[in-house]
Amino acid sequence: MKTIKKLTILFLVTLFITSCGKIDITPDDKDDTGSSSSSKISGTMKGTLDGKTWQAKTISFGGPFALIDVSGKVDDSNSISFQFIENKLELNKTYQFDTKNGEANLNGNLLVKFNSNTLFAKNGTFKITKYKKGQVIEGELNADLSNYIDIDIKLEACKFSMEYK
Repeated sequence: MKTIKKLTILFLVTLFITSCGKIDITPDDKDDTGSSSSSKISGTMKGTLDGKTWQAKTISFGGPFALIDVSGKVDDSNSISFQFIENKLELNKTYQFDTKNGEANLNGNLLVKFNSNTLFAKNGTFKITKYKKGQVIEGELNADLSNYIDIDIKLEACKFSMEYK
């Protein structure tokens, strides 16, 4: 009997976890009836990447529970994706990309695809200046990026401002 209870609990936990994938609040352009949706994410993500101006063509933000993902994309080979845990977020506070003190820095992660190379923040900062879950986010990223083999570049003054309407 105990085995059946344990298997049932394990099954329910597994079902719950697998059904909680990333929540994407980017709406489809058309709903099931074929009419256009009036809800959209508007805004920008732009900065200087490897000394050159970089600006996303598509943007998104959102995420499950307390994990927030802010992304900008030019194409499949060039994108910026920034994640952080929102539960201890303080607006206008500068946080570090720091694996040694992750929790105090909201476990901030930065992943950049640059000319098909995947790069991570070696160090740097991020600041969220405006935030309301699922509605609006604004902030700035600065980081030294590396693939830890042969590429080191800078992401400077990457500002993002996104609003879900």
